[in-house]
Amino acid sequence: MTNRDIAERLEEIADILEIQGGEPFRVRSYRRAAESISHAPFQITVTTQPGALTALDGIGGSIAERVMQIARTGTCDVREELLEVFPEGLLDVLRVPGVGPKKAALFFREAHVHDLSTLEQAARDGRLAGLKGMGKKSEERILEGLEALRSLSGRILLGEAWERAEELVRDLGGPERVRMCGSLRRGRETIGDLDLLTSTENAGAGEALTAHSMVESVPLAGETKSTVIITGGIQVDLRVVPPESLGAAWMYFTGSKQHNVRMRELAQDKGWKLNEYGLFDADGQVIASDSEESIYSALGLPWIPPELREDAGEFRAARDGSLPTLIEAGDIRGDTHCHSTWSDGVHTIEEMARGAQALGMEYMVISDHSKALGIAGGINEEQILQQAEEVDQVNEALQGFRVLKGIEVDVLSSGELDISVEVLAQLDWVNASIHSGLSQSAAQVTERSVRAALSPHVDVVCHPLGRLLGRRKAMEIDFEALLQACEEGHTALEINCSPDRLDLPDTYARQAAARGIPIIIATDAHAIEHRGNLRYGVAVARRAWLTRDQVLNCRSLEALLQWTGRGSAPLSER
Repeated sequence: MTNRDIAERLEEIADILEIQGGEPFRVRSYRRAAESISHAPFQITVTTQPGALTALDGIGGSIAERVMQIARTGTCDVREELLEVFPEGLLDVLRVPGVGPKKAALFFREAHVHDLSTLEQAARDGRLAGLKGMGKKSEERILEGLEALRSLSGRILLGEAWERAEELVRDLGGPERVRMCGSLRRGRETIGDLDLLTSTENAGAGEALTAHSMVESVPLAGETKSTVIITGGIQVDLRVVPPESLGAAWMYFTGSKQHNVRMRELAQDKGWKLNEYGLFDADGQVIASDSEESIYSALGLPWIPPELREDAGEFRAARDGSLPTLIEAGDIRGDTHCHSTWSDGVHTIEEMARGAQALGMEYMVISDHSKALGIAGGINEEQILQQAEEVDQVNEALQGFRVLKGIEVDVLSSGELDISVEVLAQLDWVNASIHSGLSQSAAQVTERSVRAALSPHVDVVCHPLGRLLGRRKAMEIDFEALLQACEEGHTALEINCSPDRLDLPDTYARQAAARGIPIIIATDAHAIEHRGNLRYGVAVARRAWLTRDQVLNCRSLEALLQWTGRGSAPLSER
């Protein structure tokens, strides 16, 4: 099992304990241990020594013992004892938006809900509306949440897919010998299965895959293709081709299907044939096969980045020479959405700053939640000013890096901002977000977003659609109205890099950028490790055809502050 799998089992124990009404301290202990395991600097295996585990933050002797049981068997005695009383299907019920442990326990006790199917039946029968704290609206939201879960059925989030694929690539020979393909390479926000490619020169890759520790079953083990099911029910396909066909196979298995159809049509127009082994003339002689670039070139096209291969205008742009030079992760110079221990972050401001600096960034906005988001430890006006003093101290201790004073201010259900304008005016940067009332009518949520975008104190509207992939659908917002407000209010829109958000989606970000509205790519990091999520937001931006010039935090600190009106820089810095 991977560290992620072990952490998930610990989270499950915490969930069931909370459903049971267990001691809050015990629940927190398991959650804290899960967080430590997720970010452990080593892979936990059956040979890991107990001392290595107890050296991790939040892991004592008893939890270390449970961790080793999970590593050996996939479960542990505490989990199995709890599941004798509470069915495992209740863990799926907790995935439904708005259903926490207390509600899950209530549904289990009063409505005999023990999995997603019995939850749906109870909601459709009207058996939940009469329970304490519930009503008809609550019941409708549960049905909407179930529908959102179904939309993700059989698919996994980009972040999880990327992490799983990277581990497999590493263990099967490394990125020089094994290549990612499919919708993962194209940066889609959800992935159906994992497609990997290698050549016959990488002897033993197929056997290494079928014997991998993540593998639960092996439907197919062949010379040219192996298919396995790994932890979580994810299918992985490994294709093996001759080394001279790697380029053609990489293009073919990357897709998309529509892009490949267009490529084959271009070949057919010349009397040629294109497949996963190469581009061939009418006599079957190879024209190109060893690289993608050679195939595109033979068909009269420049190489097209994988993120654009959706038959959404890329061929026309390739022909007329207008393919964009897409943004890369290295172009990002600062992170404008970060949290600290002042609200619900894991690390201090200085720790977050040093973590960003270590990744080559030049600046960071500390933007903790405002007071309305009490569940996340939101801070009030007085605390914001106190935090600003700490930011000054951190900046004195740092060299070549700057922390900007900011806030993630809640846009209240009334449309008002949660923090006084007097305090907002003293900050370097203001993020505005909607976290509550997401089920309001389209007119209401649009008005709130528009008011935020028009505020002279707001720099960026964050995760504008308010969605959580597979858990909560996007708000019914009039996006055209928001775009107009951003134009008028000189306000940017964020691509949030959290894998369960990736909000704005690529189609919306492309619309905004086409209107000249600056885009921000921000991690929304609550811990140093979350900065790794930057690549997922960049993938969205690349799918949106964005260049570095369209992304505001690709600018220098001086140019960024000039854009806000809180600083100045020569035009060459823009």
